[in-house]
Amino acid sequence: MDIDWPPTIGTAAITALVLAAIYIAETREALRYGDPPVGLALIISGGLAGIAVGLLAANLL
Repeated sequence: MDIDWPPTIGTAAITALVLAAIYIAETREALRYGDPPVGLALIISGGLAGIAVGLLAANLL
């Protein structure tokens, strides 16, 4: 299977930016209310499925 790299990298970058935005928003919200943040590991592990699906979609389109 030949991988088309520009869409693959673009899709992964968009997904990574969305995960970073979710992490920042969650941390700010938690600190605002005095709760401990969920942590980066939980958000990354939840986003791995999204990254995998995004990479698959980029290669199938």
